[in-house]
Amino acid sequence: MVLGQTYKIERNHKTSKVVYTSNADSAIIVLKHGVEERIPLKDITSAREGKFSLAKTLVWVPVTIIGLTVLFIYGTGDYDSE
Repeated sequence: MVLGQTYKIERNHKTSKVVYTSNADSAIIVLKHGVEERIPLKDITSAREGKFSLAKTLVWVPVTIIGLTVLFIYGTGDYDSE
């Protein structure tokens, strides 16, 4: 594991997105939502690197911009020209 890297860790059938900070005797220390958490190694069922998805970014950025534009135009209530 690389220090400061984001990982998806599965334990107790739940997946958490965490940032690896260090390791102790039989646990790793991570940041989850800005809070330091100690996770025992025996509780971790899988850990994989969180990867950046260019495809998701290319799809969601324009969709978000269009959605916010529509909300801005129709949300003001001034779209009635009369």
